[in-house]
Amino acid sequence: MANFFDKMKEWNKEVTKKIDERAEKRRSSVTYYMDKTKAEMKDAERMVEKQRELKSLFYKEYKEMEAYVEKRRRQVEIAEEAGETKLAEFAKAEVAQYEEQLQTTKGHYEQASKQLEDLELRMHEMRLKWKNLKNATFS
Repeated sequence: MANFFDKMKEWNKEVTKKIDERAEKRRSSVTYYMDKTKAEMKDAERMVEKQRELKSLFYKEYKEMEAYVEKRRRQVEIAEEAGETKLAEFAKAEVAQYEEQLQTTKGHYEQASKQLEDLELRMHEMRLKWKNLKNATFS
Protein backbone atom coordinates (compact mmCIF):
# COMPACT_ATOMS: atom_id res chain seq x y z
CA MET A 1 0.00 0.00 0.00
CA ALA A 2 2.88 2.33 0.82
CA ASN A 3 4.31 1.58 -2.60
CA PHE A 4 1.04 2.63 -4.21
CA PHE A 5 1.05 5.98 -2.32
CA ASP A 6 4.66 6.57 -3.31
CA LYS A 7 3.74 5.98 -6.94
CA MET A 8 0.78 8.37 -6.61
CA LYS A 9 3.03 11.04 -5.06
CA GLU A 10 5.56 10.58 -7.86
CA TRP A 11 2.81 10.73 -10.48
CA ASN A 12 1.38 13.87 -8.83
CA LYS A 13 4.83 15.52 -8.90
CA GLU A 14 5.22 14.69 -12.59
CA VAL A 15 1.79 16.07 -13.45
CA THR A 16 2.47 19.22 -11.45
CA LYS A 17 5.85 19.60 -13.14
CA LYS A 18 4.27 19.24 -16.61
CA ILE A 19 1.54 21.74 -15.73
CA ASP A 20 4.19 24.20 -14.49
CA GLU A 21 6.24 23.69 -17.66
CA ARG A 22 3.20 24.41 -19.83
CA ALA A 23 2.37 27.49 -17.80
CA GLU A 24 5.98 28.69 -18.08
CA LYS A 25 5.99 28.05 -21.81
CA ARG A 26 2.74 29.97 -22.13
CA ARG A 27 4.15 32.84 -20.07
CA SER A 28 7.27 32.85 -22.23
CA SER A 29 5.29 32.95 -25.46
CA VAL A 30 3.08 35.74 -24.11
CA THR A 31 6.17 37.64 -22.95
CA TYR A 32 7.75 37.13 -26.37
CA TYR A 33 4.59 38.37 -28.08
CA MET A 34 4.38 41.37 -25.76
CA ASP A 35 8.05 42.25 -26.38
CA LYS A 36 7.53 41.94 -30.12
CA THR A 37 4.39 44.07 -29.93
CA LYS A 38 6.22 46.72 -27.92
CA ALA A 39 9.02 46.84 -30.51
CA GLU A 40 6.43 47.20 -33.28
CA MET A 41 4.80 50.04 -31.35
CA LYS A 42 8.14 51.85 -31.13
CA ASP A 43 8.64 51.41 -34.87
CA ALA A 44 5.14 52.74 -35.47
CA GLU A 45 5.83 55.75 -33.24
CA ARG A 46 8.95 56.52 -35.29
CA MET A 47 6.91 56.25 -38.48
CA VAL A 48 4.31 58.65 -37.08
CA GLU A 49 7.03 61.16 -36.20
CA LYS A 50 8.59 60.91 -39.65
CA GLN A 51 5.17 61.36 -41.25
CA ARG A 52 4.57 64.46 -39.10
CA GLU A 53 7.87 65.89 -40.28
CA LEU A 54 6.96 65.11 -43.88
CA LYS A 55 3.56 66.75 -43.50
CA SER A 56 5.20 69.81 -41.96
CA LEU A 57 7.71 69.98 -44.81
CA PHE A 58 4.97 69.81 -47.45
CA TYR A 59 2.94 72.44 -45.61
CA LYS A 60 5.92 74.79 -45.45
CA GLU A 61 6.70 74.25 -49.13
CA TYR A 62 3.04 74.73 -50.04
CA LYS A 63 2.80 78.04 -48.17
CA GLU A 64 6.09 79.32 -49.63
CA MET A 65 4.96 78.45 -53.14
CA GLU A 66 1.58 80.05 -52.52
CA ALA A 67 3.30 83.28 -51.48
CA TYR A 68 5.56 83.12 -54.52
CA VAL A 69 2.59 82.68 -56.88
CA GLU A 70 0.88 85.70 -55.33
CA LYS A 71 4.08 87.70 -55.73
CA ARG A 72 4.34 86.72 -59.41
CA ARG A 73 0.66 87.60 -59.97
CA ARG A 74 1.34 91.02 -58.56
CA GLN A 75 4.34 91.35 -60.90
CA VAL A 76 2.06 90.49 -63.84
CA GLU A 77 -0.27 93.32 -62.82
CA ILE A 78 2.62 95.76 -62.48
CA ALA A 79 4.06 94.73 -65.86
CA GLU A 80 0.66 95.15 -67.55
CA GLU A 81 0.20 98.59 -65.95
CA ALA A 82 3.67 99.59 -67.16
CA GLY A 83 2.90 98.35 -70.67
CA GLU A 84 5.60 95.66 -70.64
CA THR A 85 3.73 93.00 -72.59
CA LYS A 86 6.69 90.64 -73.06
CA LEU A 87 7.49 90.73 -69.36
CA ALA A 88 3.80 90.30 -68.48
CA GLU A 89 3.49 87.27 -70.79
CA PHE A 90 6.63 85.71 -69.32
CA ALA A 91 5.33 86.29 -65.79
CA LYS A 92 1.91 84.83 -66.73
CA ALA A 93 3.59 81.71 -68.08
CA GLU A 94 5.59 81.42 -64.87
CA VAL A 95 2.44 81.89 -62.78
CA ALA A 96 0.72 79.09 -64.70
CA GLN A 97 3.72 76.81 -64.17
CA TYR A 98 3.94 77.60 -60.48
CA GLU A 99 0.20 77.18 -60.00
CA GLU A 100 0.52 73.68 -61.44
CA GLN A 101 3.38 72.96 -59.05
CA LEU A 102 1.33 74.49 -56.25
CA GLN A 103 -1.53 72.07 -56.95
CA THR A 104 0.90 69.14 -57.00
CA THR A 105 2.42 70.25 -53.70
CA LYS A 106 -1.03 70.73 -52.23
CA GLY A 107 -1.89 67.18 -53.29
CA HIS A 108 1.27 65.88 -51.62
CA TYR A 109 0.42 67.81 -48.46
CA GLU A 110 -3.12 66.43 -48.39
CA GLN A 111 -1.84 62.91 -49.02
CA ALA A 112 0.73 63.27 -46.22
CA SER A 113 -2.04 64.55 -43.91
CA LYS A 114 -4.26 61.57 -44.75
CA GLN A 115 -1.42 59.11 -44.22
CA LEU A 116 -0.61 60.75 -40.89
CA GLU A 117 -4.22 60.42 -39.76
CA ASP A 118 -4.21 56.74 -40.77
CA LEU A 119 -0.92 56.09 -38.95
CA GLU A 120 -2.11 57.89 -35.83
CA LEU A 121 -5.32 55.85 -35.85
CA ARG A 122 -3.37 52.60 -36.22
CA MET A 123 -1.00 53.72 -33.46
CA HIS A 124 -3.96 54.44 -31.18
CA GLU A 125 -5.42 50.99 -31.94
CA MET A 126 -2.05 49.37 -31.19
CA ARG A 127 -1.87 51.16 -27.85
CA LEU A 128 -5.37 49.98 -26.94
CA LYS A 129 -4.54 46.41 -27.91
CA TRP A 130 -1.32 46.64 -25.90
CA LYS A 131 -3.24 47.88 -22.88
CA ASN A 132 -5.80 45.09 -23.21
CA LEU A 133 -3.08 42.48 -23.66
CA LYS A 134 -1.20 43.81 -20.67
CA ASN A 135 -4.33 43.83 -18.52
CA ALA A 136 -5.32 40.32 -19.63
CA THR A 137 -1.83 38.95 -18.97
CA PHE A 138 -1.37 40.40 -15.52
CA SER A 139 -4.93 39.94 -14.30
